Amino acid sequence: MHEDAHLIQQSTQYLEAQRSIKKYQIELLQPIPLAISRTALNSSDQARSQSRFHSPNFMLRIGQLMMLVGCIGMAAAIFIAYVHAGRFSLPIQVTAHLAIPISAGIFKLAYIVRLAANHALGNLTVG
Repeated sequence: MHEDAHLIQQSTQYLEAQRSIKKYQIELLQPIPLAISRTALNSSDQARSQSRFHSPNFMLRIGQLMMLVGCIGMAAAIFIAYVHAGRFSLPIQVTAHLAIPISAGIFKLAYIVRLAANHALGNLTVG
């Protein structure tokens, strides 16, 4: 009989522990209330909180500038590495050779940024 009472007490404790765990799990899943709501911010705060990178026009301009930088960098690297290689030291020539694929990569990334900005602007015919 004593063992039965002990088992009942352990079962009760186990069930209470399971209920408290479920209670805490439910509390953890509830959304956390924000201290400041979006409507509480005035318009100047909202304007400052908006990033310029969300503007497709800004990203189009960045993509175009990156493409220009990539072209100029590649042209300069080719000029140094191949056209006038005799005028430059070996470390500068090695750097120029390494700069060629790097500038090509910058150009390719810029092209993707430009395509994404045009897509966001609704200009789907640009390719």
